Amino acid sequence: MAIWQFVFGLANDFNKDIIEKFKNDISSIYVNNKSWSDKISLYGDLDRSCIEISEYNNDYEVDFRLDLRTITIFELNLITEILRKYEFKIIYKGKILEPDFNILKNAIIESDEFKCCENPKKYFEDL
Repeated sequence: MAIWQFVFGLANDFNKDIIEKFKNDISSIYVNNKSWSDKISLYGDLDRSCIEISEYNNDYEVDFRLDLRTITIFELNLITEILRKYEFKIIYKGKILEPDFNILKNAIIESDEFKCCENPKKYFEDL
């Protein structure tokens, strides 16, 4: 994870059918790339925005890394639309958030990652 990436996970009762449909939808935003592990499906680029879908014994974990240097409102809207479609919840810093554009946008704006991107010098001076 890079300091410019806003990271969150998803909560839901994942099953293979839902995950396959989710992968298909998410591929409209991010390209499916080769992962460092054969147990992880990677969409996007690890150094930029990406989604990692891990599978271990039919248990799934979905993690997002959003590059705050390049994320667009359009991209954030698409992400929240897809999350709502599957009734996924966002897990961020131990809290469960609704998959709503404004809720996610506000979490990003309040994050340390955003503060660092906005003013790196001030961020590090305030540590």
